Amino acid sequence: MVVLGFNLNKFTERSDGRWPCIWDKPFIGASPNSYSSPPVIAGPSRDPDDEDKMFKIRELALALDAQDPYGVTGTWMRVVCFLDYNDLYAFNFSARVETDEQREPIDTEEGTIDLKELVRTRLADMLSVAIRLIKIKLQVTKIEPPGSGDEGEEDDDDGMDWSHFQGERLPVVHFRGNSRSLHASWDPNANSKIRGTVRQTPEGEIRWTTFSIFHGEERWRSEGIQVGGIRSGRGVLGNWFDKDYDIHGPAGPTAFWKITDELEDDRSRSGSSPLAYF
Repeated sequence: MVVLGFNLNKFTERSDGRWPCIWDKPFIGASPNSYSSPPVIAGPSRDPDDEDKMFKIRELALALDAQDPYGVTGTWMRVVCFLDYNDLYAFNFSARVETDEQREPIDTEEGTIDLKELVRTRLADMLSVAIRLIKIKLQVTKIEPPGSGDEGEEDDDDGMDWSHFQGERLPVVHFRGNSRSLHASWDPNANSKIRGTVRQTPEGEIRWTTFSIFHGEERWRSEGIQVGGIRSGRGVLGNWFDKDYDIHGPAGPTAFWKITDELEDDRSRSGSSPLAYF
């Protein structure tokens, strides 16, 4: 959260106020059921045939949405941060650090990587920390009983101890959708299809798993926990990484939060701020 917040603030400064500062009020939205969808703003009139199609789609989805305890369906805002892969690899693998030694942090302001005094070579290449703001639209596709596994994977509850869990276990909700970069339309990593699940953990946390899909192939995976609990306004905080868990693969922090229950048409709210909740 520190890395994401720092880079979001930097992005706000460089955008001349076009993007408002977020996460500037402690604990706002960090409680269960604190999210509420803003009023729907009427958009430009649509073709009657399009209206009929949208009505039928929403009617079919209504039954699933009514059973979804997590409030998945709607439009979300996502932020992703990542380091230039050459810098990431150099920091992690250019010199061996013993398991009981503390690794020096990356200094993105000074642009250097200093591993340890015993490392005589100093890497002085400028670090490139990138940020992507992404709008994602999600729709519930399936709801399964607690303990069900992810699509094409083993049961995600295997090995978890539920013996001390109290209360009613929540179902596993599957969803699909798409993502679109708001300021880097050329970046294929920010424009993709998405699938994932929401489930409860034995500790009562709400765990979100997402997969980014490019040309039909899954590339990136993210795991996150909803800060504040179920249906919190603060949203989900976690990490993204290679979906095959490649030890040398890229990784970074990510967060996403809901901005409306509507699967909003980008044309209808082109003048509104996607970060207005914060």
